[in-house]
Amino acid sequence: MIISPIDIYFVGKVSRAIEAWQPQHHKNEKEYQRRLKKYLQGKFPKAKVESEYNAGPSRVDIGVTFNLPLLGDVLILIELKYDLKGKDKFQTLRGQILEYVPKGHALLVVLCGDTVPNFIPDIKKTLSDNEPFKLLDVISKVNKVFLKP
Repeated sequence: MIISPIDIYFVGKVSRAIEAWQPQHHKNEKEYQRRLKKYLQGKFPKAKVESEYNAGPSRVDIGVTFNLPLLGDVLILIELKYDLKGKDKFQTLRGQILEYVPKGHALLVVLCGDTVPNFIPDIKKTLSDNEPFKLLDVISKVNKVFLKP
C-alpha cells in the first residue's frame, strides 16, 4: 500500500483532534473507546467512525474512514489502551502494532488512564522500527504516570 499526501493530511487531522480531546476520567477502556468514537463522530461528521473495526484477521478499537469522491477511502486505525502499567499489556499492544503496521495502514495509539512512562518511548520505537510509511503516532491522555517497578 502506498501512502499519499492525502493520507498524511487526514492522519494529521485525526491526530490533532485526539490531542485536543479532553476526556473525563473513566474506569475502563471500553468507556474511553465509546467516548472517543462519539467525539470523533462529532469532529468528522462526514467520516465513518466504527468501533471494533475489522482490520483483517483481528480488530482494532476504532477505524475512521474518510470517503473521498474520485480518490477513494482514507482509513486511519486507532488502538486505545487504558492503564498501560504491566508488561503483559505492553506486549499485547506491541503484538497488535506489529500485526497492523505491515499492512500499511495508518495507526494511532491512544493511551488513557495511568501508564508507565517508559512504555511510551518503547511503543514509539516499536512503531518506528516497523514503519515503512511513518504514519504512526502515540497520543498520551494519561491521568498520571507510574514509575516502572
